[in-house]
Amino acid sequence: MSKALLILFGGRSMPNMLTIIHEKPALIVAIVSWDQQNKLPQLTDAITELFKDNELDVTMMYKAKLLVAECKTGNAFDAETLYKLDSIANQLGGRFVGRMLVTSLPIPAKDREAEKQYEKLKDRAEVRAIRIVTREELANIQQIIKDIAMKSVRI
Repeated sequence: MSKALLILFGGRSMPNMLTIIHEKPALIVAIVSWDQQNKLPQLTDAITELFKDNELDVTMMYKAKLLVAECKTGNAFDAETLYKLDSIANQLGGRFVGRMLVTSLPIPAKDREAEKQYEKLKDRAEVRAIRIVTREELANIQQIIKDIAMKSVRI
């Protein structure tokens, strides 16, 4: 299976080797093969040099603001995921980097223990300025990305 990178651009200029998979006025979603990313100088440092041990699931720019996202389909509600995302974002630009944990899982509702774990994680995420995006919110991901980009400077 070939690896690929999903890249979101907040403008019109992008390398010609990217395949555009979605385009709206202020948001372009493109995909580039893992092998091709080495030919893109703007991605090479961030992906191959800085994070040999910590890969980024999604990196994106929106109106000149960098956002990073960790994507989970399994056990998304664990603190280690938050710590990893926070660590990577801090290396990239600290408080000037937007952070997002995206999961296909719903917010736990019937399992009391899972509900408590989720609430605890939400509190930890808030302290680290990480936005948790669950299954219920995925349809609004474009607006969520805009909101995070506009709030990516933490005090």
